[in-house]
Amino acid sequence: MNLGPPPQHPRPPFQLTREHRRFTEFADAVRAHRYIGLCWGSPGVGKTLSARHYAGADDWEQWQLPFPEHLDPVPERVLESRTAFFTPTVSASVREIGQGLPRVCQQISYALD
Repeated sequence: MNLGPPPQHPRPPFQLTREHRRFTEFADAVRAHRYIGLCWGSPGVGKTLSARHYAGADDWEQWQLPFPEHLDPVPERVLESRTAFFTPTVSASVREIGQGLPRVCQQISYALD
């Protein structure tokens, strides 16, 4: 018997740090100037967490559960950010990125429309 998706484990609240503020400044500049932003650095310093928080990815993933009985309005955090979150694998080819990134952007565009 399928009882729906597994329960989401509560995450600790996101802590706004100086590095996250720097990331937000970077992401805002990328958006304003319509650049492609690329973050790299040592693992575990918070790049992915900052990007997920900036894009509202946790709210998006909870809203976009597979096969919902009814679709609630898009979460406010997702509407505010208007940002796609996409993390390719380490060994992703240019083709995989070229297919994956537009797909994520299209999903958000459809949801906002």
